[in-house]
Parts: sequence; structure tokens; C-alpha cells
Amino acid sequence: MRRFFLAAGLVLVALGATLLLLFSQTEVLRRLRQGAVVHVGVVALDPEGQPGTVGVLSLLPNGRVQWVIFPLGLAWPTSPTTWSPLSTFYASEGVEGVVRRLGSCLEEPVPYWVVVKYSDLGRWAARLGGVAVRVKERLVYQDRPRDLFLDLGTGIHTLGEDKVLAYLLVGEGGESGKAARHLELLRGFSARLGALPWNQAKGQVPGLLKDVRTNLTVWEAIDVLRVLRSTAEDRLETVVVPTVVRGEGKPEVVLDLVRWRKLLRARFGGPDPFTRDEVRVVVLNGTGVRLLARRAGQWLADRGFQVVKMDDADRANYPRTVVVVREETRAKAGAVLEVLSPVVPPPGVLVQTEREFGVERVGGWPKEGDVLIILGAGFNVPS
Repeated sequence: MRRFFLAAGLVLVALGATLLLLFSQTEVLRRLRQGAVVHVGVVALDPEGQPGTVGVLSLLPNGRVQWVIFPLGLAWPTSPTTWSPLSTFYASEGVEGVVRRLGSCLEEPVPYWVVVKYSDLGRWAARLGGVAVRVKERLVYQDRPRDLFLDLGTGIHTLGEDKVLAYLLVGEGGESGKAARHLELLRGFSARLGALPWNQAKGQVPGLLKDVRTNLTVWEAIDVLRVLRSTAEDRLETVVVPTVVRGEGKPEVVLDLVRWRKLLRARFGGPDPFTRDEVRVVVLNGTGVRLLARRAGQWLADRGFQVVKMDDADRANYPRTVVVVREETRAKAGAVLEVLSPVVPPPGVLVQTEREFGVERVGGWPKEGDVLIILGAGFNVPS
């Protein structure tokens, strides 16, 4: 009996320890340990209080950390016919609106966000006794009204408060140059914190958070810091969102969907033998809505697919949207379902083989297509 109570006690102690570990973990650590990516949206404000940097810090479960920077001039649709630069949404929608758009671009939610001023980062550097950065090409910057001057030759430099602010304002190299400098500064902060004893580094977090607006709790911020401290320098990476210029007269900078799609797959390491530009799509309108196939085809083309045909189906009363696949092109249908599934109303997309669907009813399989989409009741082109 004594052994029974001893064994039962040990089981209860083990169970209590397990529950304590489970419930003492923050959501940040839980997500990482479940194999999910943790995204933190970042809006850094320049001295005028305007977004000077917009990006996402991504903690990956494989031990990598990536800084994804979004060009401020990236045009974003606000209606079917109007587009606005990403930087303008902060004033009208706040950080939540900006982060929501970043999540739609990443095709994953961005649950955390931080709003920090360039001057705050300078104060962080001062509080930590300076932050070291490597300079590959000479950097020169001066702003007489703010009494900011910077002249850094190649090599390693330790930046104090004013130098960090000037370093962030340097315009050399465009977006890619800015992203590289941001990553270098992130490496510098990470190395500086990594050199401190853990208790001392952890103790810095509440003070640092006083300078910023964020929805991270202190303990979640400490876990983000813990990940940064333990990330090897060669596993800190930068990604600049690729863009293309569209239109004439007043050209717009828009997302290069094909290149971005390839970058996303490279980031997460998921198997995807086909990018959207390799998928040839035929769109047929199975509803009574005029020009729906053309509008849906343009929407799919804007997302990187090759839309080779847009026409009416054999009838105008399909009860739901159908994706028809052939055995040899089945793998390509996955890319189509990825974009259709979130926008098709219940009961959702029906996937059928050409035999199940009876492709003869629409004149046989279109030779030029890999995937056939029949638009059904309730389908509408997302705005």
C-alpha cells in the first residue's frame, strides 16, 4: 500500500510539473514548439512620426529568424479601381490595419505588433552601452537641423544614440540597402543582449518596452528576446518583398506575385513543385452574373496564374464552384485551391476529376489548360 501511495505521489508530481510547464509557457513558445511560425509586425516611425520602416520579424521553428521588409511605396488595393501606398494606412487604420495587410501578403496571421520610434532605438543603444554594426561600404549622412552627422568607413563600428538614428536615416542602396542595415542593427542588438548574463538581459525588457507600443506581454517579449539571443548570426536573414512597376503616366509599385510566391516557399521550406506562373487556368462562368469569368480571370492573373481562357460554361445555374483536375495535373490544382478556398462561400469548392465532372458537357478538356474552374452560385471576385 505504501508503494502504491508513493507511486501515485510521483505520478501526481510529474503531472503537476507537466501542467506547470504547459501553462507557464507563453503563446510565443507554444507556437514555436508546435512547429508554427511566429510573426511580429513592426512599424518604425521616422523623426516626423511617419512610417519609415514597415516589416515583419519572423521566428521560425527551425531556428532561423527572418526580417521581412515591405517597401513603403508598395501599392495596396483599397477598392477595385483605387490603390494607395502601404505607408498611408498607418494614419487611417493604425498599426492593426497595417499588420492585417502584412498578414494577407504573408498568407499567415501576424498576431503580434510593435510600434517603435527611430529615436527609441537610439535610446536602446545608449542603454545597452552602444551597438556594433559592420559597414561594407562607406556611409555618409548629415542632417544639420537635427545636428545628426554620420561618416562610417568599412569595418565594425559601435553606434551610440545619435549615430543609430543617423544610421537608420541613411538612404543609400534603396530598399535592399535599408533592409541590410536593419538586419545588421538587429544582429548588433542581438549580440549585445547575448553578451549579457541572462538575468541581466531579461531585466532590460520592461525598460525597453516602456519606449514602444506593442501587444506583446512582457513575458512574450522576453521569449522573443530569448529566441534572438540563441539564434546564430548566420541564421538571421533578410527578405525584401519583391515588386514590379505597373502602369504608365502615374506608375504604381505593386507586389511581384510570382517572385514573392517563390520566396514564401523558400522561407518556409514547404514542398511546392509548381509556382502559380506554371499553372494554366481555364475559367468558365457557371452563374448568371455578366462578365464574371473575365473578372475572376483577371483576379487570378493578378495572383500569378496563367489564365489561358475565360468564357461561359454550358449552363448558368451551377450550385457551387467546381475545380476540375486531370490526374497528370492534379498537383497544380493545390495552388488554385489555396487562393480559391478562402473566398468561395459555403459549401466551398468542389474538386472533381474530369471523369467525375463529365468534362464533355463543356466541350471536352481544354488542351491549353491544366486546371478548369467552373464558377458557381455565390462566387464573387474579392475586392
